[in-house]
Amino acid sequence: MNNSIKELTDFLDRYNVKYKIVEDRVVADTVVLNHKKLTSLPESIGNLKCVDLYLDHNNLTSLPESFGDLNCEVLWLDHNKLTSLPESFGDLKCKMLWLDLNNLTSESKKLLEELKSIAFVQY
Repeated sequence: MNNSIKELTDFLDRYNVKYKIVEDRVVADTVVLNHKKLTSLPESIGNLKCVDLYLDHNNLTSLPESFGDLNCEVLWLDHNKLTSLPESFGDLKCKMLWLDLNNLTSESKKLLEELKSIAFVQY
């Protein structure tokens, strides 16, 4: 197991998330990490593939650069303290995204408006 996969699985284990390792990805159905008082995510979060990822109602102020490699269908990032998004965010593979009730800059909001790969974005 490479270091980034181990970093991610150690993080998920702390929150009792069920997953399996498939090639170079950590695969899960639903990852519930809302209301955990998270202030940061591991850089290796981009190795995660899941259906639903709940990261809402935390204290996240930024996202790791690998976040754009994340693969999930529905992503909740609302009710955090995000002010900006990593450049890689434009590569995010996701169908629905909630980012409302953050403190995003106008530059980050413009990035969201340019996302073509996401069917629904609320910010």
